[in-house]
This record gives sequence, structure tokens and C-alpha cells, in this order.
Amino acid sequence: GTSVSLRETSRTRVRKLRDAKHDIAMLDHTTHGPEIKARIDSRLRQLTDMLTEVNIGSGMYAHGKASKKPVKQLLLLEKVTQATSLFLRNKSTNLKMSIRRIKMEGTMTLYITKLSQTFFTTVANVGTEFKAVFSNTETGCMPSYVAWVE
Repeated sequence: GTSVSLRETSRTRVRKLRDAKHDIAMLDHTTHGPEIKARIDSRLRQLTDMLTEVNIGSGMYAHGKASKKPVKQLLLLEKVTQATSLFLRNKSTNLKMSIRRIKMEGTMTLYITKLSQTFFTTVANVGTEFKAVFSNTETGCMPSYVAWVE
């Protein structure tokens, strides 16, 4: 359907931009090389900006699987800092939503137990997922996760 074709189009664009980086190096020595390089860099910035400005708290990006797509695309573009920022911002939103869903039922001890379980389970799960998503990056991303936990 439409979502499949949009997904393929997005993947194709990301792949083409990434592959174009290799060709840019060869263009520097031609007459139109700098002009073409500037246009590609501009497109890359536009795509990066669009991916990092995803509204996480609503729509299709509110749940886990769909929110991974922009992160994966940023990683394909080698925008690791933006990808980690988007990933952790998304997880913060999800954690806040989970905590808000906890109802004050019964004793205060029961409420605090539920709150603690939700918080610490989420932090542990985010750590596992973070490690899996960013395991193939050459730069050390773990300090971003540690800062997020603090």
C-alpha cells in the first residue's frame, strides 16, 4: 500500500544520498564538482533536519517500531549524534507517558512500587535497546545513554 511505497521511497532517498558521498570526492576535481557537492550537502541537511524534527509524542511515532525508522535513517546518513538524541528523546517521552498511566490505587507503598518498577524496568530496557541499535557505530554512544539515565 501507500505506507510501503513511502517507506521504500524514504529508504531509497537515504541510500542514494549516502552513496553519493563516495561520488562527491571524485567530483571535487571537475568544473561543476563544488556546485554539485553544495547541492548534495544542502539536501543532506534538509533530510537530517526533517528526521530530527519528528513529533514523537503523537501519531505513528508514538509507538516503538515506527519511532525506530527515523533513527535508523539518521544512522544510515552517519548522523550518530542526531540519532542518539532522537532515540533518547523518544524514550523520555515514552517513559513519561508510562509513568502518567500509573494510577494512585491502594496504599502509597503500592503506588511507589509500581512507579519504581516502571521506571527501572524502562531504564534497563532502554539500555538494552540502545546497545543493540548503536552497536555498529564507530563512535562511543554510551555516554549519551549514561547522561540520559542521570
